[in-house]
Amino acid sequence: MVRQSRADARRNQQTILRIADEIFQGSADGPAVSMNEIADAAGVGKATLFRNFGDRAGLLRSVLRARTDGIASAVRSGPPPLGPGSTPDARVRAVVEGLVRLKLDNLELVRAIEDTRQVAGAPTIFESDDYRWIHEVLAGELARLGDAVQPRLGAHAILALTRADLLACQVVQEKLPAEQVIDGILRVIDSLIVGVAEDSSVSGGSRSGQ
Repeated sequence: MVRQSRADARRNQQTILRIADEIFQGSADGPAVSMNEIADAAGVGKATLFRNFGDRAGLLRSVLRARTDGIASAVRSGPPPLGPGSTPDARVRAVVEGLVRLKLDNLELVRAIEDTRQVAGAPTIFESDDYRWIHEVLAGELARLGDAVQPRLGAHAILALTRADLLACQVVQEKLPAEQVIDGILRVIDSLIVGVAEDSSVSGGSRSGQ
């Protein structure tokens, strides 16, 4: 009976996520649609939404996570370069390109999620499970480049280039094509990685000559 109840709860949660996603995509207000509207459309009470997702930000994150399960699985265990097994520079480029494309495809939703992080008392983006995970992936690859890089700081710097508000500035305000935005970000990352590689080579040569 308990197992059946849990299965029912999971199905109900998936139904709510599907309906919320459909509303976000079909409404002119996008992710700004109210929790009341979502609850009414799903045929549940507002309290059920909060019980399942914690708050509005939790619902938004769950909808985005459902949309992005594919790329997350590819990064965790897919073939290289997006998955493990390639050179660190190739994987960093592949992961960042995948992340930027994902954000551009879901820009309003990602912006809404990142905006909730700016409310007083809300956890920062750096404290979210999703950010911590992708940061660890990038930091792990940067660590493979040698002693010249600070992998954790470098990963933060790279992820700053993928912020939704920065992407929106480029594609909405500056009206740059998505491919140009992606290419520009990857060029910045390439310059960072090349600089790290050169520093590591110089450091290694200095030590070998001592």
